[in-house]
Amino acid sequence: MLSSNSVSAEPGSTRRAPRTIVAILETLACVLLFGSGLLVLGRYVVAMATTSLWTDELHTIIHYSSRGPIATLTEYAEPNNHIFFNLVNSLTPGRGSVAPLRARLWSFVAFLLMLGMGISFFARRRSLVLGALLFCLLAVQPELLDLMLQARGYAFSALFSLLAVLLMLRLFSGVERRHLGCLAL
Repeated sequence: MLSSNSVSAEPGSTRRAPRTIVAILETLACVLLFGSGLLVLGRYVVAMATTSLWTDELHTIIHYSSRGPIATLTEYAEPNNHIFFNLVNSLTPGRGSVAPLRARLWSFVAFLLMLGMGISFFARRRSLVLGALLFCLLAVQPELLDLMLQARGYAFSALFSLLAVLLMLRLFSGVERRHLGCLAL
């Protein structure tokens, strides 16, 4: 007698086992969560890529990024020096540009990397639904997106915070020297 999850009794058959209702619902939930998150995130990224910079963003670029890595790393007269963002931006061609897409490019990249790391964490644990839920929760928050996608260091802070948490989880699952080194960075 064949169970509902087994393949055909015919030898050499390559027919796949029928999917369960739960698997279909999980797949549908993932598609809906990713789809709705991508819709909101995409619209917000387009808006941020075409909207002029805020005063704080302009100050960050004009007084730090555009002056090069030495000024970024040595001048701390004002709290607007988002050091890591400005360092990365100052090492990139077009560092003094105040065009919205160019100025916010590294924030977009850092935020998308953070989302990808969160999704892959859950995907490796065979729980893509939780990854999709995390993506949707982060991608539809206008206040969060507003901060993360600005030409400042908030997206990098979130990315490195998530990386530290994931490294700590990895460290607690089995101590290895390379995990300690990565966490120290």
